[in-house]
Amino acid sequence: MKVFIVNLECLKWIQKNISTLKTICFVLMSSYTYSQNLVDNPSFEVGQPQCDFTILPYFYSTNVYGWNIPNNSTADVFSTQIPNKACYGSMPDSGMDINQLNPRVGSILPRTGSRFAGIYTYYKNEEYREYIQGRLTTPLVIGQSYCVEMHVAVAGQPRYACNGLGIYFSPEFLDYNPTIGSLPYTPQIVENEIITSTTWVRISGVYKATAASTYFTIGNFKTDNQIRVIDKGGYKPISYSYESAYYFVEDVSVRLIVDKTFVLTGNNSICMNETATITATSELEDVHWTKLVDTVTVISPGKVLQVKPTINTTYRVSGKNCGLFVSDTITVFVNPLPTTALGADTTICKGVQLLLDAGAGHAEYHWSDGSQNRFNAVMNAGSYSVTVKNQFGCSAADVIKISTLSIPVVNLGRDTTLCEVFYQLNAGGNQDSYEWSTGSRDSVLMPTEVGTYWVTVANECGVAMDTITLHSYNRVSIPNVVTPNNDNLNDYLQVVLLDAEDNVLRDVPVGARIKILNRWGKEVFYSEVYKNNWPLTEDDISTGTFYYEVVPGSCRSYKGWVQVVR
Repeated sequence: MKVFIVNLECLKWIQKNISTLKTICFVLMSSYTYSQNLVDNPSFEVGQPQCDFTILPYFYSTNVYGWNIPNNSTADVFSTQIPNKACYGSMPDSGMDINQLNPRVGSILPRTGSRFAGIYTYYKNEEYREYIQGRLTTPLVIGQSYCVEMHVAVAGQPRYACNGLGIYFSPEFLDYNPTIGSLPYTPQIVENEIITSTTWVRISGVYKATAASTYFTIGNFKTDNQIRVIDKGGYKPISYSYESAYYFVEDVSVRLIVDKTFVLTGNNSICMNETATITATSELEDVHWTKLVDTVTVISPGKVLQVKPTINTTYRVSGKNCGLFVSDTITVFVNPLPTTALGADTTICKGVQLLLDAGAGHAEYHWSDGSQNRFNAVMNAGSYSVTVKNQFGCSAADVIKISTLSIPVVNLGRDTTLCEVFYQLNAGGNQDSYEWSTGSRDSVLMPTEVGTYWVTVANECGVAMDTITLHSYNRVSIPNVVTPNNDNLNDYLQVVLLDAEDNVLRDVPVGARIKILNRWGKEVFYSEVYKNNWPLTEDDISTGTFYYEVVPGSCRSYKGWVQVVR
């Protein structure tokens, strides 16, 4: 499996392919400007896909630009862009071996793009190692710290997995001829855990440059005696070719660590009972929130904090910048709510103003009727609400329901002539107090004798009074002759009430209902309240005999006849 190789004849190839290099350099520079990754061709995308492993006599292989092999081993590059699935470098594979001596190591899809590399990191009974060497677009700066990472996955078919995968930075290009044995260097970034995942896992670390390194090498630099190996049970453990550990490599990056701080956005000044939402904007990893007084208990994982404190509380947000701890704090201020009270629902007299007071010291007032003052004078019934805000923008509201009450009105009716039965006098309901001339304080009174009665009613809005006189009579006097000749004698049919001594009760309103018919039974006059005014005019009626029916007040009816003489 020979894709990457070192050869000092690279200058010839560079001269021969100068136009290709210009294009590649432009692509890499554009990528660097965007990603700030110092690794040339970090995911092995630039290069010509190959079907099988072949040693090429170039310092940098055309198969994978910017990468080579620092020892006399082989390494592999896989691509999803190779249509021939019989090719070893085609991925995902067809599920079959090319041949016994060149078995497939497993199948996986690229993490990004279409290509990735693969190397042996352990071989049973033979200290065989494969390495890939990359280069940086600019040398590392001594004293600067860099975030170094790569993504790896163990191949499925080999039997073993091991630890010791590392990255070694060097100022010089490594050219180490021996094939067998690990390279005698100590990597600055090393993974001490055994990676058994067949999906992509990130290996990362921080390297503070001690030299102006331009090259880096990926592989297992530990000897067989220094590494830990586990038998994970490969797909084909019987085949000798699988008595090994093989890892895929993808997305290698070396980035200068710059100070990364949190940009905290959101409202950290809230009103009581509100929820504060704070967002930590950053590129940091493993972001989580705690209270400053308790930095152990995580109250919110992730970049968004939603809390509802009841007092001013300081929170700490923490994260990792390539493994380096970074934190920041923010205090959520809890502002008090204002208070406003319009009082209990109440009743006012019609025409009277009620001055509603929303309270002093508020920054804003908003009434339901549009008023924006502290006081609001109202006269009409209805519901009135107000919302107030304090200097912090916190609000409170209250509502009052107002009913209106009229000045009392009482009406006992007109003076009435009684026959034999008294009726109940009613002063109306829903008043606060009643006082009758008899001393009664009920809303109704049952008279027991004729006479004048009065009542006074009152509510919170005023007082009203009314009087009624109840009359009685012994008999009714109705003449049987009318002479409508304007001599002021018997000009009209007079209905007169008499007392027991036959005295005329002149101050008693008759209030009689009367109906008058001619001799043929035709109604010529009718009145609900007779005023002793028939005939109405001199020419209103002819001479002759007429018949009447008179009902004084609520008494029995009186029937008779009357002769009209001119």
